[in-house]
Amino acid sequence: MIEPRGGVWWTDNDFGKRVPGTLTRVGDVWQLDLIGRFPESESEIDSVAVVPPTTVYGSSRGTRYTLHHAYLQRSATPGRLLTVPPDERDRGEDQYSQRWSAYALLKGDALPRDILFTSAQFELNGLSAWWPHGNLRRLPMTASIDDEWPPPTIADCGDGVRVTISILPGETHGTRSRSLTARTVMWVDRHPGFTFDEFFDVILPPLRGLLSILMHRPVEVINLQLQPSYDWPAESRGPLAAYPIEVDPGVIDGLVDSEIDHWSPTFTAEAVDPAALISRWVRLASSNRVPLDVAAPRKSPGPLQFEAVAVVNAAETLHRTLHGAREGSLLADRVGRALKAQGGFNARERSKIVSALRHQGVTLERRLLDIAEALGDGAGAWMLNDQVAEWAKVAAAVRNALSHGFPTEHRVEQDHRALVGVLRSTQAVIRLRLLVEAGVPSGSALVTMLQRDDQYVALRQQSLADWRQLAASIRTTTA
Repeated sequence: MIEPRGGVWWTDNDFGKRVPGTLTRVGDVWQLDLIGRFPESESEIDSVAVVPPTTVYGSSRGTRYTLHHAYLQRSATPGRLLTVPPDERDRGEDQYSQRWSAYALLKGDALPRDILFTSAQFELNGLSAWWPHGNLRRLPMTASIDDEWPPPTIADCGDGVRVTISILPGETHGTRSRSLTARTVMWVDRHPGFTFDEFFDVILPPLRGLLSILMHRPVEVINLQLQPSYDWPAESRGPLAAYPIEVDPGVIDGLVDSEIDHWSPTFTAEAVDPAALISRWVRLASSNRVPLDVAAPRKSPGPLQFEAVAVVNAAETLHRTLHGAREGSLLADRVGRALKAQGGFNARERSKIVSALRHQGVTLERRLLDIAEALGDGAGAWMLNDQVAEWAKVAAAVRNALSHGFPTEHRVEQDHRALVGVLRSTQAVIRLRLLVEAGVPSGSALVTMLQRDDQYVALRQQSLADWRQLAASIRTTTA
């Protein structure tokens, strides 16, 4: 349980004004209850004031805090009717109250939203299962913290970003006991730095997405600590230490390795060159954010029809970024040149015709086939149980019917089992296509990996969607 933090709080709008309040953790958010009000939300109406997200600073028990992206949830003003005759004591700020909520709390200092951080240290639950070098079962009983541990792995990911993975051993001694621990820790640094929002929006998603895809489940950040650049005068900093800023302290720090001992990745870091994989993956993710977001497991999926449309759309997007121009673009270019030479169409009209041809030149069904075939010799056929063409036809028909509202006689888009099959199978194909593009072996080597993964074996043996039967029903009704 996270204990409430009582103290004083303020914003950039009026740095001299301190408002007393208590910060608590309620569900998935931080809740700040003030006795008083911040100046930007003054209102005579007892209602929620519509204000933009605000950075709120606080001081509690000698420690400074920062609430990022805080929103005003409730504001109460003094009542119009008093139970006693009014006097000066009723005009104080304590007659007001506000409730703010935020999803991120930084412990250690009052940090403006645009402050740059030079480095981050954190763990990802499941990282130790993928990174087996810290497996204590492999070590002798006499192992200690002074022994030689595997050297860190460093990946240069471009744009000044460097990712390091290493083992941090720890040892405790008691009168009758001695314990050795090994934490698998990840560091990210970038020159000249990154903001808090950039870390969560740009830097972290590829790393978390890679691990969640390999683990077949959502992955959380644990023990995140940041090193700020501190570009303001030294007297305003407070004492400095290595990684002095903690993010969301106490929220999920208690997640222990025993809870994830049963996690089994598709492959471990020993099966690949981890530095090369991470480097290529991070670069790949920058141009494939939508496919990565759809492919990575999530805690709260949306409605089935929405998810099915989203995953096939993501596959189409992935094909455009990885496979480049095809015959549709070449034909469009030829038509554009011919129309310009012939005359009779203005530039805007020519642009519309060329754009339509460019998008329609390669069918969605063909794009899905390309993605599956790019997994290498036999890998796509193994994954889809030798029904690649049928799967592509069904997935394309379902997406077009649901996304564009096309009336169909086959009504496959209304078949719950078919929708689940399209969703899970297309997700798997996107995940594998991303991994292969990042350097994971393709073809028979990939099949060997997948045959050892219970999740992919179960998906291959699924009985929800018979692709041949569904494809036949689509051909029959459209013939």
